[in-house]
Parts: sequence; structure tokens; C-alpha cells
Amino acid sequence: MTEAPGALDDLLAIELSRGRAAGICGRLLAELGARVVKVEPPDGDPARWRQPLGPGGVSLEFRQTHAGKESLTVDLGVDAGRRLLQSMLGQADVFLHDLTVAELEALGLDLDRLSAELPQLLVCAVTPFGLTGPLATRPGAEVVVQALSGIMTTTGFPGDPPTKCGPPLAEYTGAIYGALATLAALAHRDKSGMGQVIDISQHDCLVFYLSSYLAGALVTGKNPSPGGNRHPSAVPWNAYPTLDGHALLCTANDRQWDTVLGVIGRTDLVGYEAYDSLVKRLARVDEIDEIVSAWTCQRSSAEAIAAFEAVGLPAGPIFEIPDLLRDPHFRAREMLIDVGDGGPLVAGSVFKLSETPGRVGRRAPALGEHQAIR
Repeated sequence: MTEAPGALDDLLAIELSRGRAAGICGRLLAELGARVVKVEPPDGDPARWRQPLGPGGVSLEFRQTHAGKESLTVDLGVDAGRRLLQSMLGQADVFLHDLTVAELEALGLDLDRLSAELPQLLVCAVTPFGLTGPLATRPGAEVVVQALSGIMTTTGFPGDPPTKCGPPLAEYTGAIYGALATLAALAHRDKSGMGQVIDISQHDCLVFYLSSYLAGALVTGKNPSPGGNRHPSAVPWNAYPTLDGHALLCTANDRQWDTVLGVIGRTDLVGYEAYDSLVKRLARVDEIDEIVSAWTCQRSSAEAIAAFEAVGLPAGPIFEIPDLLRDPHFRAREMLIDVGDGGPLVAGSVFKLSETPGRVGRRAPALGEHQAIR
């Protein structure tokens, strides 16, 4: 059976990445059909040996990040290597990287020169702090970007020290915005014939996530505090204790509140003046949570969730990773796939398009595996 074409089947992207953000951006383009060639130093990208290691001593993270790509080794420390890279860019549609402006110039890849000599080329930079601004040259590990964005002060529970988000949110978000901006730039090039420079800052991405917090701070002058699993403008909204764990319940209006009261057998509180509006309930959030918890803590998570869902309330369990791996919905969506290298399954493609579906076409490449392919 012939595979469906990819939306970007005719696209060639040259990737020069050291971090995960640009690497994931390249993987997203590859999932959509682009030919993505990862340029590595002769001794390989150090990310290949980042713990934990999988089959053949290759990093499990590298297998995920670079699945679907080709690998070409180039010594950029010598003139011949730099000339080869410049020649490759002359044939490419996209140059994807995570270098600073100074690092680009050291390779002879001044942005103004690239725009003049290769006007059709899209140059996509996915960096911690962007190509401009006071922090543009600053090294930026994931947690540093989170810290300087302010997001760590909104994560966790009241009284906790600043807490980073579990997954590498800045890197993955930068990757997604990088891919999205590349698609927009391709659409513009189709109309104008002109490439452009795409400047994606992971820091900008996290700041955008904080838009509602920023608006509140501008009005009140106060720093928002972490709220745990509560919602700043909805109640009851929390992870409530059960006999065997927790049940998540999310409600947002008076009708849902009355429905909750019916489920937990507290219809005596319907219309109770102290709780008869969302504003009043928010002011008494501790009391509301105690009322709900008094019911959930006498039941299993499954029983509590089933009761809430039976009347149309948003509720659900809180999965650990092993729970997710067993989940039939997760399996049905094909979010774990076998790439044929004998190692653990890797994440599948999020892109579910009817005519040009995303796919992970191959395993991550061995170092220099595609050296003969130019």
C-alpha cells in the first residue's frame, strides 16, 4: 500500500542544532514530509551520548529528537567544511539552527549576506533568548529560560519554592513555534519568491504562555502566586483525594456547581447564599474544596469520576506514565511507534491530517549515515 504524501515532500531543510528545541523543530518538519539533513561534527553531536542510553549506546532522547532525519558529518572548523555547508544551503529551502549571530558570522553565514546571496532561503533560528536583545548571547539551559520567563513562580503550590515545569516546556514550545513560523514563511515565499529570517525565542514563547498573568500583574501590581491544581477563576476545580488516589474535577459556573451538589448529596446547599455565585465561591475556595473532598475521600477514584462524568461534569483520573502506556485511547491515537531499530518505541506524530498525515519515516540516523547523499 502506497504511503500518503507528506505536505512538505519537496522541502529540503539543513539542520545545524546543538539543543533540543531546534532538533525537535527539525523532527516536526520531517514528520510533515521534509527531507531534514542534520549536520554534525565528525565526532558526532554530543547529544548522541546523553543518558539514558538505548540500543547501540545511543541516547534515548536523541532517538526521539532526530527520528526521521539524515545525518551528514562536516568539519566546520576548516574552510572546506564551511564551504560545503554554504554549498548545501544553496540547494536548501530551510536552514534550521540554534546559533547566535556571532557564531553564524564565524561560519561565514552573516544573515545579511545569506539574504543577499540566497534570497529564497528561509533561515529559522530557535534559540533560548532570540537573535536580538540583551540576552541574545547568553547560554540558556531549559531551566534558565523557565526561570527568567517568570513561569517558575506560577508552578507548584502556595509556599513552595520556585518550581520548574516537569517536561522541557521552553524547548518543545520553541520547536512548535519554529515549525509554525516556517510554514507561514513558506506560504509567503510561494507568493513572493522571497525567503526571510525567522527568529524564535524560547523565552518569548513562555512569556506568551503567561499572557493572563501579565495582564493581572499590570492591573494589580502584584506577582501571581502558584495555585497548585486550583483554577484562579473557577471552583470547584482541583484534584480531590479518594480512597486510592485523586479525582480531578473541573467546573466553571453556577449550573455545574448545582450539579456537583446533586452528585455529592449536598442539595441542601443549592441556593445557599454564601455559595450562590462564582465570586462568592472563589472567596470561600477552601470551604468548597472541603465539601467536595468529604465526598470523594469515601470513594475510589473510578467511582467518583464515573459519578461526575455521568452528569456531564469534566472529570478524570491523574495518570502516571505506566497508566498512560496502558491507556486504550493513547494506543488508538498511535502515539507510540516502532522505528525498526530494535529499541524502545518512540513518540508518534501529532499531525493527524486526512490527506497528508504526519509520519515518523525512519529511525534516528547513525552518525554520518547519509554521507554519500548530497
